[in-house]
Amino acid sequence: MKQILTLVATALCALAADPFVGTWKPVQLDQWKFTAATYRPSRIHELQVYVLNQANQYEQIYLSAEGNFLQSRVLAPLDGVGRKSRTDPATTNIAAKISAFHWAITRTSPKGTNIVHIIVTPDGRFFSERRTGKDAESGAELDGYVIYEKLDDAPAAAFLGTWGPTKVDQWKLSTGTPESAKSSKLTWRFNAPNSLVFVETAADGTATPDSIWDINGKPRVGNRAGNTPDRTYQIELVDAKHLRGNLKSNKGQSAEDFVISPDGSSITRTRRGTRLSTGAPIDEIFYYTRETK
Repeated sequence: MKQILTLVATALCALAADPFVGTWKPVQLDQWKFTAATYRPSRIHELQVYVLNQANQYEQIYLSAEGNFLQSRVLAPLDGVGRKSRTDPATTNIAAKISAFHWAITRTSPKGTNIVHIIVTPDGRFFSERRTGKDAESGAELDGYVIYEKLDDAPAAAFLGTWGPTKVDQWKLSTGTPESAKSSKLTWRFNAPNSLVFVETAADGTATPDSIWDINGKPRVGNRAGNTPDRTYQIELVDAKHLRGNLKSNKGQSAEDFVISPDGSSITRTRRGTRLSTGAPIDEIFYYTRETK
């Protein structure tokens, strides 16, 4: 049993120390080399985030320089197995982890083959991408190089962006929650390392005040917007796709969970306990889907 626990602990430490996971900003732009066929020009202004979905499979998220969500995609598993492209069956992609600090992704089609080497420096501070070969779609020659510096470990980057209501016929509302909740959108923005800004916006565009979520699991006096001193709350990151809020007042206590689906496209939100304002029981479930506009 001791040996099994040691192996599990070692695996968890390895996941936590994954050098690719985090938020990366473009740097050393004078060394960048690319054409429109190699990389889209806007990348020089965008942050890149890697989130580990499961062993050897990552989600890649692009953010604006201000930390707002732009787009995301789940990458192919880094297992060296050839897979047909989802958008072009004539193209085969092979993604492999050469080492803990080195990925190689090969794309082959009737028009050519190209390979991307993504390498993190041994100190974990920088990563570079080197792309060569022929574009699988156009056959154009590719010769690109970009470099990024790590900003932080991006513990909750998967939540960034706006999420709209979906499957409202399956929502479960408790007494006191208005039907208008079914048209509200959720938005998370980057605030600082280990801190998010949360806003809930109604259909008419009315938004709640900016709510600062410090995702450190430590109790904080006030509500999530910091202006109700008779309440305490704590936000913890259960894992990269699961946020939990524990809220408490002198009248009630509740737990609220936000869980992102494995493919990163939707959120299930549950709220259980008693209302902070009245002490009335609540047992609710809501569904949202990512809006990428």
